[in-house]
Amino acid sequence: MTTNRTVTARFTPQATTNYGTPYAWLAGYGFTTDFENAALQIGSNAQPYWASYIAGLNPLDPLSQFTLASQPPRGAQTNWVFAWNPAISGRWYMVLCSTNGLTNFTAMRLIDFRWPRAAYTVDVSTLPANTFFRARVRMAQ
Repeated sequence: MTTNRTVTARFTPQATTNYGTPYAWLAGYGFTTDFENAALQIGSNAQPYWASYIAGLNPLDPLSQFTLASQPPRGAQTNWVFAWNPAISGRWYMVLCSTNGLTNFTAMRLIDFRWPRAAYTVDVSTLPANTFFRARVRMAQ
């Protein structure tokens, strides 16, 4: 070389093919081989390891669960506040609804919420009385 050069390197963790679960994260929970199968194993929290990774859960803790809680309106208000926990960096969150409770869940809002936001307010007066809710968490792109 005859002049100064700038080199930029971008490192990404080695991860499983099907679920993008980092090998290092799985190794932290005792897996040292066959990481593709390890990601499918069910943890003490009754979730597959890959889902625990995405939701930011501890798969060895039975109480480590991704939850969606609601706070009903007070008085004449019609707004419900939905809050998910945990909310962690590098994740996107969405609140979905359905009148079926089992299928046909659609997004309440077409854009995901990014961390650190951990709640969404909905005017439930515009929804059918038998509306069910769930939350979705995914890795940020």
